[in-house]
Amino acid sequence: PPQPRQDVSPIGEYQEKLARQVEEAAQTAPEAVEETSEPTQSVAVTKPALDKDGVPIGWIIQVASFSKRDNANTFKQRLQDNGYRARVVTKGKYTRVFVGPYIDRAMAERDLAKIARNHSVKPKLVRYSP
Repeated sequence: PPQPRQDVSPIGEYQEKLARQVEEAAQTAPEAVEETSEPTQSVAVTKPALDKDGVPIGWIIQVASFSKRDNANTFKQRLQDNGYRARVVTKGKYTRVFVGPYIDRAMAERDLAKIARNHSVKPKLVRYSP
């Protein structure tokens, strides 16, 4: 069976980590920062973007499109064997393979680049709508 990915965390853990980073950043007042000759590394804290209804904006990677569902299922299995959350969706005469969804666009873009490099495809990032 496919093994769970170790380089990603569940959404709840991501939100908790984000909340801790925001809290830590808020507690550090600019007056309390000591002047040093070494450059400091700042942590970019971004909140998940929300749509007009207040729902987090998600992303999904469209990896490939096949005219034969069996080919799509075979490719989906390859992706799952590599630890991706892959699924197939048939619409009309084509079956598409998707990976995701993601709340963090940067993480989605990182996986898109890995998939393109490792599977010789040209995936694209699209907005996720359940």
